[in-house]
Amino acid sequence: MIHNTEGKPRILLINLGSASEVLLTTPVVRTLRQVADDSRFVFVAESKAQEIIVTNSDLDEVLIKDQEEVLEVHKQGKTTIVNSFRGLLKELKARKFDLVLDFTGSLATGLAAVVAGGKRIGLTSGLTGLCYNKKLAVASDLFLVEQYLELLAELGIEPANYQIEFKVPITDKEEEYIGRLLERYRIGEKESLVAINLSDQEGQLTTLQAVQLGDWLAERYDRVLLLGAKEQRYQVTKIVNKMKGQVLNLVGNLTTLELGALLQELDLLLTPNGILSHLAVVQESAVISLFGSGNPARVGPYRGDNLVIKSSSDDLEEIEVETIVNFIQMNFF
Repeated sequence: MIHNTEGKPRILLINLGSASEVLLTTPVVRTLRQVADDSRFVFVAESKAQEIIVTNSDLDEVLIKDQEEVLEVHKQGKTTIVNSFRGLLKELKARKFDLVLDFTGSLATGLAAVVAGGKRIGLTSGLTGLCYNKKLAVASDLFLVEQYLELLAELGIEPANYQIEFKVPITDKEEEYIGRLLERYRIGEKESLVAINLSDQEGQLTTLQAVQLGDWLAERYDRVLLLGAKEQRYQVTKIVNKMKGQVLNLVGNLTTLELGALLQELDLLLTPNGILSHLAVVQESAVISLFGSGNPARVGPYRGDNLVIKSSSDDLEEIEVETIVNFIQMNFF
């Protein structure tokens, strides 16, 4: 499949997309590792996906590029800083890769693929396709995991012959932390537990949506948790003040992997579609994913007993709380 007469074949994988998109590439990485275990695998991602990919055991090295154009090189537990996108290009050029798989297909990643050298396969559309030896057009009606796996077919690998395996780097450390957290708030194993995540890749719930959902859920579940990013701390204060029922505010207090560990303890998660939706599927947790303009058939929860609610107006804020409530009653009671 891949040959290098000077040593181990070097394979570069590039995905500068969201944490969700990076998570959805891990079945490709797992399959490649099984097929070409003697190869050296290097992954390029952005800082927003760092938690998801940097400790993936199928990879030999991860390069993290953040929005300030600073590159972190993670190798054998050590981190090196390289300045600017030019630093990334210089880093890649020096490696002399044998194969590049580009999951992003942007002008920047196409250029990175060219600089890295070797055989280049990209998922893209438009002029960026000129950067690759082989390209696959973006299919709007094909789930992203399936589209990523199609890149393997260009290497003569039949994905159907391999089990789809997602790699989530949740460790005992995160699980033990969540165990202590539940003990601190005296949440027992037999208590029903539901969480509302205020924002994710698909958008943000309004204060009114969160208040109405929180009060309805508080009447039917033992404990209601509020989750979200640090940016939602001002909003969550307003939500808690307006709610009639009791709620545990964890907004901005947990890392992505700690949230992933928490999902295992939940009876249900309500969230705008994004990384928590996909983590919930991997963790086999029940989730309702809320969509505005996104396409559930392409980026929704993958192969799980999960529910999707899509706004008819492509606006997440236009989803009626009554619609969500009816969905919960029909499927969880």
